[in-house]
Amino acid sequence: MPANPYTKSMLVWTDELSVSVVEIDDQHKELFARINRLFGALDASAADVDLRTLFSFLEEYVVKHFGNEERYMQDYAMYGYADAEHHQSEHRAFIRDLREFKIDLEGTDPGALFIEEFKRWMHNWWMMHIEHVDKGLGRFLQSAFPLLGRKQPL
Repeated sequence: MPANPYTKSMLVWTDELSVSVVEIDDQHKELFARINRLFGALDASAADVDLRTLFSFLEEYVVKHFGNEERYMQDYAMYGYADAEHHQSEHRAFIRDLREFKIDLEGTDPGALFIEEFKRWMHNWWMMHIEHVDKGLGRFLQSAFPLLGRKQPL
């Protein structure tokens, strides 16, 4: 497990989090930046409109990122990525849970405990997902790319 990249209000990218697929790593870095902006707004008790905008901004990018990973799973399905169904079910569960947190945060004035719970959930989910699921996809893709004469996807 990589060194703890969670600080009070930040997710910090380290090379230990790399899945060895440049596009996916770049998207993870962008996700961390968007999550950190949301964390900052929550810590600063930003106006509701800012939170809605940041949540929407994050949610849209998460959907794009998950779609990209799932496209890889489909494009290289002939090589047998065994964890595709589990991987996709984790994506669906994350989006569902993120939307529930969003509704809870928008519906009330969230207390410090709720905000810390959300931040801890977000941190733990991404660290576990990258370490235990996305890295498996990365290893799979690294084995599939040479079969197509590629180092990385087009």
